[in-house]
Amino acid sequence: ATCVFLQGDALADAVFGDGVRCAGGVLLRLRTRTSTSGSSTFPNATDTTTLAARGQVAPGSGVRRYYQTYYRNASATFCPPETFNVTNGLRIDW
Repeated sequence: ATCVFLQGDALADAVFGDGVRCAGGVLLRLRTRTSTSGSSTFPNATDTTTLAARGQVAPGSGVRRYYQTYYRNASATFCPPETFNVTNGLRIDW
């Protein structure tokens, strides 16, 4: 499945595909990846940038960002009519 890693600068509560998008405000698409064996990460060993650099945040700055990943369902017959889902959200205070 294709995964899109997102960063938001505000908390959201929006129905999004088969789930709820928690990352809101100004959204930044951090990276698109293809899952391997049901797993995907950003950054990984092939990346030349860090999460902080890609998200334009400085460690120790105190800013709060929200992170989430959305991905295509493995089968179009899973929970139709939507064809994508989202992970749990993560909040980081930089």
